[in-house]
Amino acid sequence: IVPSAAVGTGLGNYTISYVNGTLTVNPKALTVTASSTSKTYGSTVTFAGTEFTTSGLVNSDTVTSATLTSAGAVNTATVAGSPYSIVPSVAVGTGLSNYTISYVNGTLTVNAKALTVTASNQTKVYGNTFTFAGTEFTTSGLVNSDTVTSATLTSAGAVNTATVAGSPYSIVPSVAVGTGLSNYTISYVNGSMTVTAAPLTVTANTANKTYGTALTGGAGSSAFTPTGLKNGETIGTVTIAYGTGASASSAVGTYTGSVTPSAATGGTFTASNYSITYNTGNIVVAAAPLTVTASAQSKTYGTTLVLGTSAFTSSGLQNGETIGSVTLTSTGAVNTAAVGSYNIVPSAATGGTFTASNYSITYANGTLTVNPASLTVTASAQSKTYGTTLALGTSAFTTSGLVNSDTVTGVTLTSTGAAGTAAVGSYNIVPSAAVGTGLGNYTISYVNGTLTVNAKALTVTASNQTKVYGNTFTFAGTEFTTSGLVNSDTVTSATLTSAGAVNTATVAGSPYSIVPSVAVGTGLSNYTISYVNGSMTVTAAPLTVTANTANKTYGTALTGGAGSSAFTPTGLKNGETIGTVTIAYGTGASASSAVGTYTGSVTPSAATGGTFTASNYSITYNTGNIVVAAAPLTVTASAQSKTYGTTLVLGTSAFTSSGLQNGETIGSVTLTSTGAVNTAAVGSYNIVPSAATGGTFTASNYSITYANGTLTVNPASLTVTASAQSKTYGTTLALGTSAFTTSGLVNSDTVTGVTLTSTGAAGTAAVGSYNIVPSAAVGTGLGNYTISYVNGTLTVNPKALTVTASSTSKTYGSTVTFAGTEFTTSGLVNSDTITSVTLTSTGAVNTATVAGSPYSIVPSAATGTGLANYTISYVNGT
Repeated sequence: IVPSAAVGTGLGNYTISYVNGTLTVNPKALTVTASSTSKTYGSTVTFAGTEFTTSGLVNSDTVTSATLTSAGAVNTATVAGSPYSIVPSVAVGTGLSNYTISYVNGTLTVNAKALTVTASNQTKVYGNTFTFAGTEFTTSGLVNSDTVTSATLTSAGAVNTATVAGSPYSIVPSVAVGTGLSNYTISYVNGSMTVTAAPLTVTANTANKTYGTALTGGAGSSAFTPTGLKNGETIGTVTIAYGTGASASSAVGTYTGSVTPSAATGGTFTASNYSITYNTGNIVVAAAPLTVTASAQSKTYGTTLVLGTSAFTSSGLQNGETIGSVTLTSTGAVNTAAVGSYNIVPSAATGGTFTASNYSITYANGTLTVNPASLTVTASAQSKTYGTTLALGTSAFTTSGLVNSDTVTGVTLTSTGAAGTAAVGSYNIVPSAAVGTGLGNYTISYVNGTLTVNAKALTVTASNQTKVYGNTFTFAGTEFTTSGLVNSDTVTSATLTSAGAVNTATVAGSPYSIVPSVAVGTGLSNYTISYVNGSMTVTAAPLTVTANTANKTYGTALTGGAGSSAFTPTGLKNGETIGTVTIAYGTGASASSAVGTYTGSVTPSAATGGTFTASNYSITYNTGNIVVAAAPLTVTASAQSKTYGTTLVLGTSAFTSSGLQNGETIGSVTLTSTGAVNTAAVGSYNIVPSAATGGTFTASNYSITYANGTLTVNPASLTVTASAQSKTYGTTLALGTSAFTTSGLVNSDTVTGVTLTSTGAAGTAAVGSYNIVPSAAVGTGLGNYTISYVNGTLTVNPKALTVTASSTSKTYGSTVTFAGTEFTTSGLVNSDTITSVTLTSTGAVNTATVAGSPYSIVPSAATGTGLANYTISYVNGT
């Protein structure tokens, strides 16, 4: 608070010094509240930094963004951990250094996700028992690497006695087990078990007879062998027919296929459960089975492999016979063959002691494994100066190990040292994600390079200073300038010393060096610091020598001259003294001078002697005088107040006075204030008094000082009410900034916009009523109001949802049992689900006739998640 321009009487006789006062502006309270929201499990919430509301902003200050974090925002956040806190911090905007900011957490709710477990369809052969491993299912809806590892699966068709005629049977899933399943609402869908006919082979037994005998066939024979009967079942008889070779005259030899079976019957088996194959009987002298298997081999990518002819094994050779060699081929043997597994194909066994025609040879492939070659990618060394950002590029690397004209065309290079804020030191340059041609054939090793961040040059220069002789200059440690700082690094202080800082430093010895050293701050380890001296100039101290008032009696004379002590010095330093001053008396000094005041008639000069040195001072000589002064009188305006928007009449009597003599009075005082008009903004204004008059006092007898009073303009009351709005469930509503009404505005002030927030605006908000919360009104003149906010209502109306029964068909005489899942929907949003619907139809019973068809399938009573948010319409199926 800077005073100046004092007004009064006789002030020309004074050297006036002004001393500043202090007006402290304290921070205002500001609250930043994170907005609450919700999400479905498995989804990720990315905060834009604007999901918050504020309370306490004034003067068009703004919060444009805030850092918002929540453990629930990641896709792996669980339903069980919900709700999660949304933590606001680090508000950014305009004017925020004027506030003490409080942060209030919001909440993030994680809702369960829909998961469907569908039993997989299965087929089994009659007579077999199907044992469920618990993994015969598929899923739909899993996220975040959550798994369904098993489910309970049951089916009447799984037992060995389940018949082909009863097929298909339902496979019923239930009780899913896995990881993360508490985060889902699980629906189960049946599969089907089909029982197929078991293969049954009826083979006629070889008929042996002696030449000259005859064979006769017919029904009822037991000369057969069944293969494939289930559950201990039996065949009674088979019809056997003999063909060529059955007569007594048939020659010795083998008659292939001459025994023909048919018409299996009797026993305990049911023919419909089997697919029967009848095999003829014969006599066969078969070649011996022989298997030749190529041995496994391996090689490294980029090399060529000679397979040879001896890398094989054999099984089935008779009589100690041997194989000489086998032809071995493989597409993986060439040097360009990619990493993987290739067949080694054997063929053309030959040589040794065996005869090929005596064997039925089977060739079994071996495996040639092409292993990855080793490839090393090494990041090249780089360097930069602290405070700069380095683009590492994708080509600063070397490779070792490439073959077959394969290339590495680029590598991802990252380093924490590349940022402009990275401190001086060495950082790894981490290579990864090499791209090029043929790289799938290598095992790639990455070797880090080194990024060196070098120190930056920083200059600290002591600022030049001036002081007055006799004063001590105390360095605050901030009297310097810097050159070279980056990254918001700071030099907060430095050690500063100067021989000229002490009170005894003379003007003659000036200027003195100011020596900076030992800079202190943030991030300074990243710099090479140079120090540059400043200079300290000592100026002459102001010294006033004032002649004392000379008092004498009329008729006496005053005589002056050198060596007088009739003076007063002001401004001497370090306890120094002046010895004598020459005094000269002017008009009024003679014995005949009349009574009165003779201003300026005592003149001092030529100060000398004592302990002071004149060169250290700038000396001003002031004359002496006699003054009959007017009496001091203070008139102070009384404090007043009014409400913004009203006009105040100040009157002429709202004042107090101090200093009136002899019981005198003041009649009236003129009072003015710029705050009295109706347009004056909220705040404090001076009430300025002037022109005291009237009463019994005479103004010329007084030196009048007028002291201002205070006119306080208090805020007017303003109410901002959010207007009602509505939306349909599942839609997101933009509330805007103009849906509001106001009460209390004056002086053409306006509210041009209001921040409107509501938890009901989100697409996931359930049907019901929500507060629309107004805040942060902006406009013109709003700093003059105490603003009250009144919530409006956001109505979320139900969404239309149609459930349509799926059409189906059946065969007369069968019963249709509805699982409750035979329907389709239209209109669901927000991962809401319908898990089942009650389905009824007069056509479902086994007695429903063809003539009455089609019958309506009537859906009703849908159940699921979030259905309270819908108006449900049901559409019949047939």
